Amino acid sequence: MNKSEKGVLSQLRAGDPREFTRLIREYGDRLLRAAFMRCGDEALARDLVQETFATALASASTFRGDSRIYTWLYGIMRNHGRHHFRRHRKQRHALETVMEPRSDNPGPEGIWRERRRDDRLLDAVNSLPHRQREVVFLRFVEEMTLAEIATVLKIPKGTVKSRLHHAMATLRGRVPPPWFPDEVVEKNNEL
Repeated sequence: MNKSEKGVLSQLRAGDPREFTRLIREYGDRLLRAAFMRCGDEALARDLVQETFATALASASTFRGDSRIYTWLYGIMRNHGRHHFRRHRKQRHALETVMEPRSDNPGPEGIWRERRRDDRLLDAVNSLPHRQREVVFLRFVEEMTLAEIATVLKIPKGTVKSRLHHAMATLRGRVPPPWFPDEVVEKNNEL
């Protein structure tokens, strides 16, 4: 947690409503995207985010600050989602909603190629076991570090590395070059 986040946390603990509004403004859209990716239902995703912020407000005094604020919020949202899915025993994934074209003006042929590559990649990611799919999402969509992923999932960092390694090996086998995006390979090499 950086100095700015520590200030936000202390203001939240003091009950400053402006900081809570700032928290929603800063992290709301990102959490909504993450919640939608977990459940595939916009209304449910909005409910999960709303529950997340309500829980965060109520529990700000107990947050120790061991992780970044977004990591803390994501963990709360994940727990609410898990409770919901336990009750309803269904889960859908919608990675395609966050995949965006990779260039500002690729032209019709470029858009077609990108969508075709994205479709293959999405199919491959969606076919991964849930645990691998989740670490891929957190690493490449949410851009969390391995330590943050370990914190959110409450598993050792080595387990995160292992799941990510197996997921990447599977994806490389299913989405061979030139379909596997270079930026994903480069980002994983930063581990």
